[in-house]
Amino acid sequence: MFDNSWVNTIILSGCFLALFGTAEMLYHLSKWKGEVTRKIVHVGTGFLTMLFPLLLTEVIQVALLCGSFALILGSSLRFGWLKSINDINRQSHGSMLYPAIVLIVFIIAHTQNNDSYFFLPILTMAICDPIAALAGKRFPIRTYPTFGGQKSLGGNLGFFTASVLLSFVVLSMIGYTSISFLMIVSIALLATIAEALSGKGWDNFTIPLSVLIVLYWFQ
Repeated sequence: MFDNSWVNTIILSGCFLALFGTAEMLYHLSKWKGEVTRKIVHVGTGFLTMLFPLLLTEVIQVALLCGSFALILGSSLRFGWLKSINDINRQSHGSMLYPAIVLIVFIIAHTQNNDSYFFLPILTMAICDPIAALAGKRFPIRTYPTFGGQKSLGGNLGFFTASVLLSFVVLSMIGYTSISFLMIVSIALLATIAEALSGKGWDNFTIPLSVLIVLYWFQ
C-alpha cells in the first residue's frame, strides 16, 4: 500500500507534466519564443524540485521521477516533441543533464542529512542562471566566446550578485549554523566560473556541482 510519499510522487509527476503542457500551449497557441518558454520550464522545474526533500522520503522515488523525465526529454529530442523546450538556436544537453544532477544532489543531501546540499545547488541553477542570461542581454559588456556559445561580463556580474544574495537568504532560512562571508563569496565565485565556462547546457550540471563542492568543503 502506498504511503503519503508515494502519493506525493504521483502528484509531483502531474505537476511536472502540467508545467510542460503549459509551456507547450504558450509556445504553440500564444506563439511565445522557445527561449522564453524554455526559461519558464527551467525556473518552474527548479521550484517543483524544491519540494522533493519536503514530500519524498526515498531515493527511489526521486530516481523514478528523474528517470521518467530523462526518458521523456530524451524522446522529445529524438522525435521532435516539446518544441517549447527544444526550439532553441543552439545545441544544448541541459534538459538531459538536469534530471541527472537533481538525483545526484538529492542522494548526497539524503545520505548526509543536510538539506542545504540540495536546496542551494538547485536554486542557484534555477534562479541565477536565468538572471545571468537576462543580465547578459541587457548589459552585453565584454562578450567572449565559451564552449559552444557566448557569454558576457554583464551576465557574469548578474549571476555573481544573484548568487551572493541567494546563498545568504537560503542558508539563513534553513538554519545553517556556520555562514561566513568567505563561504558566501566562494559559493558565488565558483558557481559564476562554472556558469561562465560551461556551454551547450552543461551549466545545468556544473553550477549545482560547484555549489555542492564549496558547501561540503566548508562543512
